[in-house]
Amino acid sequence: LDGVGQRITGSSGARQRQVEARLASLGADLSPAEALDILRDTAVADLPIYRCAADDPDDENTLATAVFILGASTVEWRVHTRAATATAEAAGVVSIPQ
Repeated sequence: LDGVGQRITGSSGARQRQVEARLASLGADLSPAEALDILRDTAVADLPIYRCAADDPDDENTLATAVFILGASTVEWRVHTRAATATAEAAGVVSIPQ
């Protein structure tokens, strides 16, 4: 999709840089718990990865966070709508026909 135009806001760019920095500090394999931890990161106070501020400067708060686990014949998914819980509000497994 290199040829497709994309508008990246300042806050989206800031979040992407934070994600890339967190990924660079990890090993080659990313566990679902590590992925969720990165997506819930609030270390950068003004433009954190996970955002839920009423006074958000560009109205780009986080609505939900999803983690997908890809297997040889399944896709497991979990959707989290609250940052403070380990339990997903919705989850499922989709089998891929062989």
